[in-house]
Amino acid sequence: GRGGQIGHLDLDGRMLVVRTPDKWSFLPYRVEAAYIDDQGRLWFGAPGEIAMLGEDHSQDMTWMLPMAPDGNKYFPLSMLSDDGQLLITTRRHGLITMDPDTGEVKHLEGPREKFIAQHLARDEAGNLWVAGPRGLGRMDASTDQWEFYPTGQAEVNDLLISSTGHIWVGAINGLYRLDPETGRVNNWGGDHGLTGHMVLAILEDEKGLLW
Repeated sequence: GRGGQIGHLDLDGRMLVVRTPDKWSFLPYRVEAAYIDDQGRLWFGAPGEIAMLGEDHSQDMTWMLPMAPDGNKYFPLSMLSDDGQLLITTRRHGLITMDPDTGEVKHLEGPREKFIAQHLARDEAGNLWVAGPRGLGRMDASTDQWEFYPTGQAEVNDLLISSTGHIWVGAINGLYRLDPETGRVNNWGGDHGLTGHMVLAILEDEKGLLW
């Protein structure tokens, strides 16, 4: 949250625990990207900045991202770790990588020209999926080749790969589902029983229900 505070839910006590680490240097910007890697480290993204908090909450590191080619700040939206690199999607500047050791940032080509990757996820086969306005992209884990799926959504708020293998996208204009096997796309909005057309987040529970 703002002011460098970090909160986690204590499910046993049903309470939100909020703390501010002693040496937390993260600037009080709006945070939209959060990620826990396989080492238990917490990563956060804010405009022009990436921060990491160690597993024991004692190590604090911050990287100032360089300016994007158009002179604006990168605005991280989602993150994944990949072979020691941090994959980051941004609001307006597509998919980038950051080397946590050096802070070096590189652009990655997307599934098509001018594709803006706003959220990303990996499926069980290791394929990388990215979602952005108007479509989804899949990078094959064995060939590194992209395939584009024109699903038609607008700006993306969330991306989920369900236990059935379907790709779900929450966007400002509804909920979208792609069947990778057939390429079929379904769309739901306020006219189909949702409380509105905008979907901000998607979660699958242990029963396979989507929330």
